[in-house]
Amino acid sequence: MSIKSKAILFRNLLYLNEVIKHSQINAAAEKNGIKASNLSKIIKDLEDFLQKQLFIRTPNGLIPTTKALELSQMLNQTETVFDEMIEKITINENKKNLQLYVPDNIELKNLPSFKENKIVFCSSPVDADVIVSYEKPQTPKNFIMVENCIGTEFKQKIWVSSKNSKQALNLSRFIICQMHL
Repeated sequence: MSIKSKAILFRNLLYLNEVIKHSQINAAAEKNGIKASNLSKIIKDLEDFLQKQLFIRTPNGLIPTTKALELSQMLNQTETVFDEMIEKITINENKKNLQLYVPDNIELKNLPSFKENKIVFCSSPVDADVIVSYEKPQTPKNFIMVENCIGTEFKQKIWVSSKNSKQALNLSRFIICQMHL
């Protein structure tokens, strides 16, 4: 079976589950933004493909057959695994703590006003999403060098490097902007 055929079959099985939940084609169709006639055809095509009757049609709605209930139970397990997989893939990075490494001899101000993520200080630059240092980073992360003028003669180079993620880059920019205030 081709990927396209599997995708269509999976979609149709998801619709089957919706019809079972609502006991009526119209209610399931309305909830899922599909015409009732199209959903009815999908269920009929699914019955033809499986060569099984999936519903007993009554004046009060549809009653799922034993086979439909078995399919629904398996599909619920599949949906749970699918949802967990999607959640793991699309973890909301805004909820993720950012690991920041700053040596003891550098003081950063206004970090609590960085609202995008919770910042956690780490003890090693290896684990860090963002590194602030007096030395140019050896790792292939994105980095920016900032020169701070101390008095009229002395310039201090501070390197800010980050992993290539939106939140880490935003924290790097925030730190650099705070250095220029």
